Amino acid sequence: MCFRTFKRLACCRRLRALEWRWNIKSEVRELRILLWCILVVLGVLVLYRTLFLHPPGIHIQCECGEKVATEERVSRYLPSLMAERDTNSNRTVLEEIEASHPSLAIRFLTEVEEEGGPGGSGGRCATTPSLFSIQHSNTVWQKARVAGGVIFLIYGAYWDVREDQGPYVRVLTMVDSPQPPTPHCLFYHHPQQPPTSTKAVRMDYVHWQEKLPGNWLPYLITCSASVGVGVSEGVGGVVGEGVGVPRAVSLVGRECETPTNALRVHYNPPTTTVMPAAASPRPHPRPQSHHWRRNPIVDLDTAKEDQRTHGGQQNPAMANNKKNLSGKETQGSYQNSLKENPEPLEPPPEPPNRNPRAPTQNPGKLVQNSKKPERNHKKEPVQNSQRGKKKDLVLCHKFLFNPARDDSYRLVEWVEAARAWGVDNISLYLASTHPNVTRVLQHYQKEGYVSVVPWSSPDSLPTLPHLYRALFDTQRYVLFTTENVPYTDCLLRHVSSHRYVAVWDLDEFILPGPQFQSLPEMIDAAKDRATSLGMSRPVSYLARCAYYFDDVADPPSAALPGYLHLLRHVTRSVKFTPTAVFTKAIHDTDVALGLHAHFALVTLEGSLDKENDLYHLYPSTEGHLAHYRAKCQGEDQTECRHEFRPFLTRDLTMWSHRDRVAARVKKVLLQLSLIHPDPT
Repeated sequence: MCFRTFKRLACCRRLRALEWRWNIKSEVRELRILLWCILVVLGVLVLYRTLFLHPPGIHIQCECGEKVATEERVSRYLPSLMAERDTNSNRTVLEEIEASHPSLAIRFLTEVEEEGGPGGSGGRCATTPSLFSIQHSNTVWQKARVAGGVIFLIYGAYWDVREDQGPYVRVLTMVDSPQPPTPHCLFYHHPQQPPTSTKAVRMDYVHWQEKLPGNWLPYLITCSASVGVGVSEGVGGVVGEGVGVPRAVSLVGRECETPTNALRVHYNPPTTTVMPAAASPRPHPRPQSHHWRRNPIVDLDTAKEDQRTHGGQQNPAMANNKKNLSGKETQGSYQNSLKENPEPLEPPPEPPNRNPRAPTQNPGKLVQNSKKPERNHKKEPVQNSQRGKKKDLVLCHKFLFNPARDDSYRLVEWVEAARAWGVDNISLYLASTHPNVTRVLQHYQKEGYVSVVPWSSPDSLPTLPHLYRALFDTQRYVLFTTENVPYTDCLLRHVSSHRYVAVWDLDEFILPGPQFQSLPEMIDAAKDRATSLGMSRPVSYLARCAYYFDDVADPPSAALPGYLHLLRHVTRSVKFTPTAVFTKAIHDTDVALGLHAHFALVTLEGSLDKENDLYHLYPSTEGHLAHYRAKCQGEDQTECRHEFRPFLTRDLTMWSHRDRVAARVKKVLLQLSLIHPDPT
């Protein structure tokens, strides 16, 4: 009996072993089938992407689809409504819309509606937006919903011909996601024709702080406009050769999707003169060799190197001063003294050139926040033989937002000082201002010297005039992210018309060194110096800050009336702020791409290289930032009380154009009835 039981158990074990082996084989077969299914799905996806989804930079012609007729009332009344004239400005309604919106393609959209009327072509293409299908947000923004419900708020679009692979269309947006999907651009060249579609080749985050979810974050989208090169045959056929700047551009989530936005493309080419084909419109070409030596940033607060990125100048006074362990200078030679007209400090002999960095391989394609190619291979920006000579300098100011403060006197003097120091044009962004400030802006707009671009906060952020200051003074992350949009917009509007773009506020002014009579002259000399030392071409020229305190002013006089602030404040702190701290800059439009308040963040080759792209102007001989304030910047005023306030010096640089500025300020204020004529 025991034997039979043991035999039965052994048989059961063998059966279980066979069953286990069978299960293993079955599972292996199922696993193989699953793997084959995965491979088939991947193959289908690759085939679909190859046949129907085009890589970035490739253009396809969208189908027109079924024609969409214009609504009867729109067709009947729109032309006459757009032709009405505003009695205040003597401009048509269409012209008023263009002036009051930074980017809406109102002319193109009006033509689209007219083409769909009884006298037109019978309707617009299904892939072309209508005037009233545009989704607006806070007046100046247009909305696009991309993959996953991510919202792009669009501020402007710009034509950029600076690169060999171009031209490109740049689209400036704010996005509600820290990891946005890559959108597509639709280019419209004619209201009767369907658009061409291309996926963005580049996305740049235009900010210096961490991406915080729940905030609107600035991104610059780049789409290739080279439709004559690398064209793909799409559903509508082969795209022909490029036909120039598009009439409108739209941002969508998928190729050939019907958009909810339409932006006119800003392009402001110079038209003053026509350059011969062999000539370069820029007076400072780089050397022929592409193997450039680097331009390192040096920490000025270390005793090891006091050499500057502009050529190795060293401040003898600072070299003699002792430094403590934290790197702060001791002002022994200046204590309890107010120096009158200090002698400029002479630079020492130039240091030997540094060896160039070894070249690296360029990345295959531009992607979001990609690392840029090695700058030793940077090419000179594309020169157009038919392009006129650029103007020198445009000054940009972020949005004005305080309607309770009358800065009209300060604004007039600031504008006239900028004109005297060689600024060709000024561009300001307007959210809300005091009525007197509005009058000043209108005066300079009519003159053609100042352009005013409308501004409002994105999406649900406050736009009430008297709430702007509370918003920006308390929500600093919101301020720092949103102000990069007007700075970058101002740059991209002027890349084809001006050599340099400057950024500073109404209480600031970059003053050149004593040997310069204009700001462009100062930057040209700095660029020449960088070139002569074999350094890479700077993107931003940074000016260190000295304080001109509000309570240290010359008394009013007949020559310098009380309404002149800049000209009566000619006493500054001896000490300058450290490099890259509270600086403001002038940027080279041949290489800069995205700006923030202090220096460029993005260049044509990618994110800014702080070690090689920034040029620090030497304060005593090249230029510095005059900051007119009641106190030093920052919450803690301890350093200000001990190191800035006690040590002051007289600096009469602003008086180089004193008579001219004072006369023009008085003339404008009298013309606007902001001051009364002198009794005679």
